[in-house]
This record gives sequence, structure tokens and C-alpha cells, in this order.
Amino acid sequence: MRRLFIATALLVAVIGAAMGGFLVARSRPLPAAITQQIETEMVEVVRTNLVQTENLNGELRYRDQRQVTSMVAGVVTRLPEEASLIERNTKAYEIDGSSVVILYGARPAWRALHEDVSNGADVRQLETNLVELGYDDDLEVDRDFNDETADALKQWRDDLGYSDDAVVEFGRVLYVPSPVRVGEQLVEVGDRVAPGTPLFEISAISQEVVVELDPDDFDLVSEGAAVQVELPGGDQIPGTVTGLGRVVETDPVDSERQFIEVRIELVRQVAGLDRAPVEVEVVSEEAVDVLAVPVRALLALEDGGYAVELASGTLVAVETGDFAEGLVEVRGQLEAGDRVVVPK
Repeated sequence: MRRLFIATALLVAVIGAAMGGFLVARSRPLPAAITQQIETEMVEVVRTNLVQTENLNGELRYRDQRQVTSMVAGVVTRLPEEASLIERNTKAYEIDGSSVVILYGARPAWRALHEDVSNGADVRQLETNLVELGYDDDLEVDRDFNDETADALKQWRDDLGYSDDAVVEFGRVLYVPSPVRVGEQLVEVGDRVAPGTPLFEISAISQEVVVELDPDDFDLVSEGAAVQVELPGGDQIPGTVTGLGRVVETDPVDSERQFIEVRIELVRQVAGLDRAPVEVEVVSEEAVDVLAVPVRALLALEDGGYAVELASGTLVAVETGDFAEGLVEVRGQLEAGDRVVVPK
């Protein structure tokens, strides 16, 4: 939803109201009858930056959200608690009473691992974890499941309370890139599941704000831009645009709505909030180091254009520029510190 501080139409309305509908000719002194009817004050011309902002709807969420699916058929006998943290070597959940253990890695498990398997990247991934967990006696990390791999695996299984077989059954290890946060549970303990059934959601432990930006507003944001994020309670947190999609996506619910995904990193994490609606304030235009006066100081001239009245009663023609927060950029025979007349 866009928000502009001042629009041209509003400017005309303000001027009309302030002047009681009168127009004045360029460089002509105001009639005394008019000035007596309007209560005024003096305001200094200032040199400042004028910033226009727009508000975009966003969502505060945890990064890299995805679902954990069961790799085997069976009955769910344990699930991790929502919002809990699961790390390497954690028994995350159970199917048919057998635990599924968290290890770190980019590749999903796709087969059982034992002494008779062929060489592969999954063997290297398992060995890397065994070394990181301290089972590194004579174990060389490679793609070969050898005697040293079997010995380290037996020790690991024994410490977990399993049998000391040198095997990792398919479906009993879940590989994730790093520690993950547990999101919503998608089944209940006691449910019977098939391979591929979603069990629960996980995500990274860091948060981000995601904005689904209308493609027509693509020029409003850029990577590295600073923004302000307003939380549901009204608190504001600075953020930085860290990702700007290059592909126009279609809303899966409303096929007529298209958007570009914008990702924003906050300067700090927000405890207790996930998938919370937020407003993101972005700078749409900025005029730097300009002279500005209150919009109410502008006088509409009879032959077009605007002027301001100095404290001396002299009218000075001005060209207007950007507007922001009740101020307008002016260019003309003015200097910072000059005093102009403003209706109260």
C-alpha cells in the first residue's frame, strides 16, 4: 500500500484554503484587506533533506522454511516441540519407535550405508559428521566405506544407545545444513504415515522480512537499500534489502496477482514472532541539501506558478520541487534563514 506525504492536488487544496480562494499577481504586494483577514506567523527558510517514503506490506518469518517428510512408512511415535532448536546428533523424531537423528550436510540420504555400498558422496558426508563428532581415530574422510568408517560408525551408534552394527538404515538420518528451528507440526503422534508425508516444518534460526512487491513498483527498492520495518506492536527496526527477485512469480491462490519477492535482513532478531505482518517503509524519492518552506507558505499566482511572502511584505517567485512531511523544496531568490509568512 503506497503512502505519499504530500500530493500536488493536496497542495492546491491547502493553498486555496489558506488564501481563502484569492489569487495574487506576481511581485504585487498583498492588499491590506486580505492580510488582515488571515492570521499569520513567520517561519524561517531551512536547508534540509526532503524524503518521500512509501509503505509496503511484508511478513516477518524465519529463513529457508521447508517441510520435513517421512522417508519410511510407519506410526509417528515422537515429534519435536514447536519453536525448539534441533542440532547435530539430536534425535529429532521417531517412526515406529526408531529415532531419526540430525546430521549436517547438503545432500539428502537416499540409501542405507554399510560396508558393502559403493563409493559415494553420501559416504563422505557421513564420515565428515563422524569426524566432527569426535570419532576420528584413523578415519580419513573420503568416498570409501572402509574398516575405519565401520569402526567409527559402530562407536557412534553405541553412544546413541543403538546396536553396534556398522550400518545407517535408510530413513534414520535427516541431513540439514546447520541447526534448525522447528516450526508447525503437520501430523500428530500416533498418526500412520507413508513415505513422503509431511511431518513438521523447519527453518533456519535467523529471521527475515519478505515483501511480495508489485512488479510495477520494482524501482522502489534496490539491494543494499536501508529500510524501516514496523512490527505489529508499533516498534520499528532498521533493515537492509539483501535480496531482490529477478523472476516475476504468480500467487498460487490468486492467479491474477503477480509479484517479485524482496528479502530484508533486520539489525536484530525478534523473539516470539513468526509469519507476522509488518509494514516496510522505503525511500521513494529524496532531495538532498535543498531550501524548503512549509507548504502553507506558498501563494498561487494569478498568471501561474507560486511565490512566498517575505517578512518585509515582498513577494518572491519560486519554483517548487519535492514535497515531504509538510515541507516543499523551493528555488528562487531565497536564502536559508530568510523569514516567510505562513498562515496559522
